[in-house]
Amino acid sequence: MDLKDASVPPSDADEKRQHVVEVLNFVDAGTSILLEAVMRDDFRAETAFEAGGAFLQRDGCPRLLTFDRDPRWVGSASTRDVPSPLWRFLQCVGITPHVIPPQRPDQQ
Repeated sequence: MDLKDASVPPSDADEKRQHVVEVLNFVDAGTSILLEAVMRDDFRAETAFEAGGAFLQRDGCPRLLTFDRDPRWVGSASTRDVPSPLWRFLQCVGITPHVIPPQRPDQQ
């Protein structure tokens, strides 16, 4: 699962792209098939967790769920000793959380 920005292309070459919404994508790791895409303009930790829970309720629980180090998923660095609500929830329902390790953008 991953959150991506959806933006509007600039109307002028000098304008910046404008953030409109974010899309929460759920992709099957084995086939790369998009299972669901949820769009919102206000994804916070609570709303992202809610969307993830609704997806799991509809499609079932996988053995492993991979996500990046977005603070909405893992919490802040200052609370690294306390698992995030998502992390605790996944463990309670028998899903192994798999966080992608940090990577330097220039080495991808």
